[in-house]
Amino acid sequence: MNTEIIRESWSALAGHRREFIEAFYARLFERYPQYRGLFPENMNAQLERMIEMLSSLAEFAEHAHLLEPHLRKVGFAHRKTGIHASDVENFKDTFLDTLATFAATGDADTQRRAWREAFDEVIIPLFDEGLERGRSVS
Repeated sequence: MNTEIIRESWSALAGHRREFIEAFYARLFERYPQYRGLFPENMNAQLERMIEMLSSLAEFAEHAHLLEPHLRKVGFAHRKTGIHASDVENFKDTFLDTLATFAATGDADTQRRAWREAFDEVIIPLFDEGLERGRSVS
């Protein structure tokens, strides 16, 4: 995982992070309208949580072990939604497509590859662990 590219690309979004996350959710709900009901009508708190999570990922990407408890907790919190691995893949693909439209610095393909690796190597496995743990205790 190219942690430097993740940090640089997130830093380049400074001042536009909320706009980016709003565009991400708009695209997610357009592609997968069934997900809209999983989120509150007022998305302000959700947008802020997403920005905080991505900021933490960018800041601590080199020390992913520090993110493990939080990402597992996020997965665990989603246990009641009924989402599965394919849903998380939809989320990832939508995120990457939205990022491509906001890529402000460097090579967009390199940024996409770095974020894809972050999802595949860190975010999704830890989220899935929390999700599965949540299903086993429900």
